[in-house]
Formats: sequence, C-alpha cells, structure tokens
Amino acid sequence: MAPSKCFLRAHGSQHRVNSFDRRPTGLLSSWLSRALLLSSLGGWGGAAKRRVGQEVFSTRGKEAGVLDNPLDISGKWLVADGIRYVTPYYRVDEHRMKPANEGLKVKHVLCNMLTPNNSNLAVTFWSSKVRGGGVSLRQSKKSIDDPWEFRPLVDPDYCIQRGDTLQVRHHIHEKCVSDGLPVTHLDTDPDYLIVNKPSGVPMVNDNNGKNSVLYMVENSLKVGKRLYYTHRLDSPVSGILVLARNKAACKAAQREIANRRVSKLYIARFNMTPDQKVLFDQFKTEMVMHPRSRPLLSTPIPPLYIFLRYDQKGNTSLVRCFPKTGRPHQIRAHLRYLGHPIANDVIYGGRKDKSNYRTAYSSQACEKIKDVIEKTLESDCPRCEWISMALNGEIPDSDKPKVCIGIWLHAVRYHFPGLNRTFEVPPPEWATSFPHLQL
Repeated sequence: MAPSKCFLRAHGSQHRVNSFDRRPTGLLSSWLSRALLLSSLGGWGGAAKRRVGQEVFSTRGKEAGVLDNPLDISGKWLVADGIRYVTPYYRVDEHRMKPANEGLKVKHVLCNMLTPNNSNLAVTFWSSKVRGGGVSLRQSKKSIDDPWEFRPLVDPDYCIQRGDTLQVRHHIHEKCVSDGLPVTHLDTDPDYLIVNKPSGVPMVNDNNGKNSVLYMVENSLKVGKRLYYTHRLDSPVSGILVLARNKAACKAAQREIANRRVSKLYIARFNMTPDQKVLFDQFKTEMVMHPRSRPLLSTPIPPLYIFLRYDQKGNTSLVRCFPKTGRPHQIRAHLRYLGHPIANDVIYGGRKDKSNYRTAYSSQACEKIKDVIEKTLESDCPRCEWISMALNGEIPDSDKPKVCIGIWLHAVRYHFPGLNRTFEVPPPEWATSFPHLQL
C-alpha cells in the first residue's frame, strides 16, 4: 500500500529453444554447488570456444559473436491445476563499470554485484559463467577504427578497464503464481485505470517478468501503453489497484497517499464470534514483528474495524477495515496482535487450510505442461534439472513447493479527496457468501 514510483517495462517475446539432451543424475543442495560441479565437467556448453594463452574473447560463427539483444526473451504462460507457469527464458542485463571496479578481475566484480554471499563457490560459479559465454564485454573506443560492440568473454581473470560495459545473460525461472488474471473495472478515466487484482499474484515479481500484475495488465488486457502503480498490495491480498496512465497522475495520487488523505476500505475474515469483545479502538503501542524479524509497527495509529457479519458454519466473522497508513502488512499485523488473525493467513497465525494451497509441478499438472516446458530447458542450468526431475516423476509431490492462492483480505474502495475521485471494486466470492452483505 506504500506509494512507489516503480513500473514494469513490457518486453518483446522471441522463443529461444534448446533441447534438453541429458537426464540429471542427482539433486544438489544448492544452485551454486551445482554450478561448481558443472564447471568441473566442462563448463556451460553452448557455442564452440577456443582459448589461446590469455585470449579474452571467444569466436562464434564468422567473427566475434555478439550477445543476444536484451529485449529478445522467450517465455510462455501455461496454466494447470490452478497455477500459472512461465516457461524459462533468457534475459540480458547491462552493467556499466564504475571507476571503483578498475583493475579488478571480472569474476570478482560479478560476484560483488550479483551474488549476495561473496564466497569461493560464488567466484567459481561466475568463472564458469564467463568461460561458458554467459558474459559479454564492450570496451571503450581508443580509436575511430576500434569495434564498439559486445563480444563474449572467455577469461574470468580479465581486469576491468576504464569505460568497460558488461552484459550478463541470465536463464530466468519465474515463480509459480495463482492462475487468476486482473480485471479492469474503469477504463474510461483519462488518468487512471482501476484493476481488481487477483489474490496470489505479485505486483512485481523478482524478475519483473510475466507472472506479475503489471505485465498481465499491460499485455494480456491490451492496454497499449505503459502504466504506473500508485500503491501496492501484498501478493496474497486481492482487491482494488489504482494504476496511473501517466507520470503526472501517478505523482498526484502518491502525494495524496503520502499525506494520509486517502480513505481506504478493506474487508477481512477472521476467527471471532459476536460475543467476543475486542477493543479495536484501544490498540496498545508496541512493536509488532514480522515472522522474518522485520519491525512493522511502532506508532499508535491503528486501523479502525467495524464488525459486519458472523458465519456460524465456518466460525468466522467479516469486518470492515479502515487503515490509516500504508505500512506493509498493517492490517494483518494488527489483527494478529489483537489475537484474531485472518483465518487463513498462516504467516500471521491463521490456520493452514489445504484448499488454500496448490502444489507446483504436481503429477497432474506435469502431464499437461511437460511437452512444452521440456523444449525450453537447458542442460547447464541447475533449476532446469530440478524441473526435469519433477516433470519425469522423480520428485514426489510431497517434496514440491506449495503455492498460496491468497488470503481473506480484500481492498474494496479508495477515495482520493484531492483528486475528487472514488474508486471501488466488488467484494470477492468468500465475502459474498455472507447473507445481506452491505459494505
């Protein structure tokens, strides 16, 4: 819910397919461990390379090869058993070297920039990556006749020089998400687009890829232009999402949110009977901690809760929530502190409901997606090897990751008094089951 200026660039799509020509012999505990094993078995494969003495570049085809265009990525949506998958694809990132990197070996520079734990194993991984052609270099021109293009490196001990630029090719594996798609509810406003975000789908995932709300809206719904989100919703939360069509509209909405002038309405479902007295207006000032030991709340600005309905069959109650700030997980943390967490929010003390989770790469799903995904796997990628084992039934469903499809928390309405606008989306299915619901 906190305002942000981030946005997602929509990339083009071009398939890059390599056959998976060998079966894995085992699953190692770490992708870095697998990378170390691959380096000892002959590197990362790909085009033929030659190395003479201290040669820096490799040769591909007629002349020094040029790494693929950064916008040439592959990937395809696949939906099976309530989970949305994305086939693996390549992405190329460009890094301009800073003066502080001059004189350092390229393997150490990559390790410092892209690997959180600068260990010997990480250095070995990047050395293997460089030798396999996954890193390309463009040097500054010293004369007008010098070539100014990216050429693949083969020497991980190459020392960075002034004006160097690196391109690193990554094999991207996006996280599996719920199969829901965002639905637009207001596309006539010239400045804003209102979207009903599905639960279980992140705003922007780790790789800014296709399993994110912004990419789905910009591409699947054929909006035709870049959008900017004015606030965020947690991945398991559903509800209203206000997207701006231009930067000026985005800044205006974020200014309203930052100044706490926006009135927000959420609905939540948690375990509480009508005879239980909960003093929502007497929230004690204490530090509420995230399960991963991140402090979330430390000031006495509680949300306001109003009881709506009680479901005797499920022993749950529905309440209206009016958060006053945009702190992360604000409602979820407050309800946990009050002793009434959202009923199916496991992270904050709710009960674990098996119907709220799906198994990624389950046996039934693998039968539907195996033929497509196997065409995009790489023999030199450790995550591809795990996926191959899952597709071929070598990993039991009990050992496969679980995907949360959402929690019972929904954003219903956002009112921007400074913009003279009120945006609202309908309640979800789990809320409409309550009789005579009036928000």
